[in-house]
Amino acid sequence: MTIWDEALEAQIRAEFATSDDQELIEQALEAKSLTARGRAGYELSRRALDNPALLTPALAAIDRDHVRLPKSFPPLGWLAAARILGSENPAATAPLLQAMSAWDGNDQRGLLEWCLPRGERSAWLRRFESAYGWKPGAEIAN
Repeated sequence: MTIWDEALEAQIRAEFATSDDQELIEQALEAKSLTARGRAGYELSRRALDNPALLTPALAAIDRDHVRLPKSFPPLGWLAAARILGSENPAATAPLLQAMSAWDGNDQRGLLEWCLPRGERSAWLRRFESAYGWKPGAEIAN
């Protein structure tokens, strides 16, 4: 099941094709532009699915930009989190859900309602609970 935008992923992947992992980490954590930081974080999360050494900085990038500000678009960290959640890769999903446990329940709800397909959210949440022992800190609409 894909819960990310494949066309956007191809665009971001091409954008960072010449960036090595260290450059990508620096951009994801330190870029002044929120958009640049979010796109780098997304690519870092995608690469972390194949390279576990990148998971810690990918989670740090997600955590840095996970809070929704009033009247704003979804936080750019959500894009990277959705990529990990949608991968159904246990080695990446478990640490992400663990990190999300420290988030405010409203931030958890915001991310999950934004990225999980409507009508399928309950199934995803059951999977998170059965596979990882994780439940969100707020009620999530199906």
